[in-house]
Amino acid sequence: MQSYTIQELHEALLGIDEEKNQDKVSELKQQLREKQAKVSDLKKQIAELEGSAPAGLSVSEPGNPMTFKRLFLASCCSIGAFWLLLGIFGLFGFDTININGEAAHGVPALIGSVVTGAIFSLVLSGCTWIGAKVLEMLESE
Repeated sequence: MQSYTIQELHEALLGIDEEKNQDKVSELKQQLREKQAKVSDLKKQIAELEGSAPAGLSVSEPGNPMTFKRLFLASCCSIGAFWLLLGIFGLFGFDTININGEAAHGVPALIGSVVTGAIFSLVLSGCTWIGAKVLEMLESE
């Protein structure tokens, strides 16, 4: 029997008529399971050599750590950008920002929106970081 890659086995399974070739389909599926098991074993061996958890089992993988800094920067790029946009609208006279119950316009609206965006980003980043740490603890057990 020839040795096929996982992709070739997937393609063969997609293109075969299961009703007419049940034996061949079961043989291909068995080969696919064996290859996937080998891949899983190799990933575990690599993780052991690198001293980390297997890929897909940990929230913070070695190449992409989920640090508070990264979460905060990601929040600033989304939520912070939205608040900055609201501040720019307020800078030009729109009633998008309220400070102490009154609509703010001009520079105070821009400053208020930047501060509010930073606070929202901090809170969201903190909650996400705590959730990631709790998930990491649960996964390690």
